[in-house]
Amino acid sequence: MNDKDTVAVNPDSTHVVVLENNQIYFFQALWPDGKVTVSEEDIYDILIAIKADATKLKPEVTSRNALGVLTTLPRREWAAARNIIQKHSAHNATALDIVDGALFVLCIDDVVPKDISEAAANMLHGTYNLRSEDNLIDYQVCFECVYV
Repeated sequence: MNDKDTVAVNPDSTHVVVLENNQIYFFQALWPDGKVTVSEEDIYDILIAIKADATKLKPEVTSRNALGVLTTLPRREWAAARNIIQKHSAHNATALDIVDGALFVLCIDDVVPKDISEAAANMLHGTYNLRSEDNLIDYQVCFECVYV
């Protein structure tokens, strides 16, 4: 196992990953030639559809298979766990490849932090459910967040 992390960029990436309720979704954002495939309205509709689908299952159910808690392990332990998960099945390997190859990851959280410190903690490590911190660009969205 390599002792150093590397940053890899996929110049052919065309999709965005959305994490919602411990589930992974993705949508095509660019054509292979780099042209945008979706409008702002399309993105809004996609995110509403993801939100509707994600809420069909309770977090208690979806968190049973969540990986986010593993990404908080020391780097070498997470790398070992990730290798085991990836080798366990083709489905797991494909899911990790989808996340790794995304233009960016959008995390939609249902957590409403009570203050800016809690919001910062959530941005750094989320709720420990399904927060992949391996992606270079990772955006978190919190609905109903207002800080004074």
